[in-house]
Amino acid sequence: SVVEFEGWTGHDDWNAFYRNIWTDNLPTKFLQHYEVLDWELGKSAKLTGGVSVESVDGERRISMGGAEVLRGDTYLLPWGSAKGDGVSSPGDADKMYFYSASGGEHTFELTEQFAGNQNFTLYELNDQGRAKKARVKAHDGRVTLTAEKAQPYVLVPNGGKAPHRSAHYGEFTGLSDPGFNGGDLDDWNARGGARIVRADTGDN
Repeated sequence: SVVEFEGWTGHDDWNAFYRNIWTDNLPTKFLQHYEVLDWELGKSAKLTGGVSVESVDGERRISMGGAEVLRGDTYLLPWGSAKGDGVSSPGDADKMYFYSASGGEHTFELTEQFAGNQNFTLYELNDQGRAKKARVKAHDGRVTLTAEKAQPYVLVPNGGKAPHRSAHYGEFTGLSDPGFNGGDLDDWNARGGARIVRADTGDN
């Protein structure tokens, strides 16, 4: 679904845009990596890559290789970084996105890509990047994670190579952070008590 905060739609709520990434767009993009093999409308679907979707009492559930990766408003979705040709696939995942709109503690069976790992690091995500939240240890091929409501996270195997690059706002423009996206005024040599203020819609 289209939820923007700039551009042709006229939407201006960053919070709604950001929330929609995690509630709708990411699960949808996960499924769009695969082709539909069989589809029973409103009930279930089988896709390539060992991915399946089913509706149980109105609750959507997604599995990959037999491991449930999404149930209702909560998921731990494998995700792969784009290669040199711009193509990515959860089948080549180097990290997992964890999200729960309702929050709380959740246990997941690890998919094949991560079943051989025991030690992970959970990072909290925000518009400035990621911050280390907790060390996580797998037991019997499962991990138990605790989420704050509607707070996105990424789970990475220790020693993994999931990238975390600086945004370099304004790179190649001649100005550093021209849109005040950096979360501070360090690039502006601000004087006179200037400060960053976040609007109710989440914008700076």
